[in-house]
Amino acid sequence: MKATYWMLDETPGLVGVEDKDGNKRYLNRYFWGIKAKLKKPCWFIYEHGSRGLKAIKAYLDNFIGFFTSDGYVVYSLYQDLYPDKHRSSCLVHMRRYFVDALEESREIAMWFIEHFGWLFANEYEFAKQGLTGERRRIVRLKQSKSIMDWIKKELEKYERSGYKHLGKQIKRALVYAKKEWHAFETVLQNGDVEVSNNLCEQMMKHIKMNLKNCLNIGSEESALDYAFMFSALESCDINHLSPESYFKGLISGLHDKKVEKKLLLPCYIRL
Repeated sequence: MKATYWMLDETPGLVGVEDKDGNKRYLNRYFWGIKAKLKKPCWFIYEHGSRGLKAIKAYLDNFIGFFTSDGYVVYSLYQDLYPDKHRSSCLVHMRRYFVDALEESREIAMWFIEHFGWLFANEYEFAKQGLTGERRRIVRLKQSKSIMDWIKKELEKYERSGYKHLGKQIKRALVYAKKEWHAFETVLQNGDVEVSNNLCEQMMKHIKMNLKNCLNIGSEESALDYAFMFSALESCDINHLSPESYFKGLISGLHDKKVEKKLLLPCYIRL
């Protein structure tokens, strides 16, 4: 909660759920993932497998920093309810819609893909130079804002036209980008905010791959354990810790009453 920047995503998995009569069915349930890139903890959440707003709302309500997500309706709804919250949208997700529209409307789609590419190229250079968050914010205003303004004007032009005579795929891409553009402009307010949610998506891939291998999770109690274990494993990964060494240090520390529990988190522990 003390982190200033989160990245969020969610992914489904089959979980064994019992009804009131004790009959079990395997249903699609959702795991939420939070990656606090700067302080370096990762956090998986299982709230009875819900993908609704109630599952993540309490966490976001207590968080006062910036967060990046895709355009899933829950995030947009939350931002509408709480406009003072700082949500940023993922540029990679926007780009995917235009890639899907290439065969249908190549000229329009390529214009946006090219301009998105210029923004990604800038971010690559900023990372290569090792810019701090504040310095990156300043340079973004000088080098990326003008590109973003061109894109915004183009999106507004198509919106004013009512998307007439456009195919389904390109219209979908334009509508999505226009809806998300205001949120994306948050990257100009804070240089620590990434232009894409890729780092969080990569984290979620590990949980998805394991679910693909094991096929299902036997119960909701096991799903909670699963979320905890992946929280620890992914936090070890981002902090370059051996999971075996971390759990050894964690268990040892939990038996030492003099050790502050916070210092046992992967981002603080000293092994």
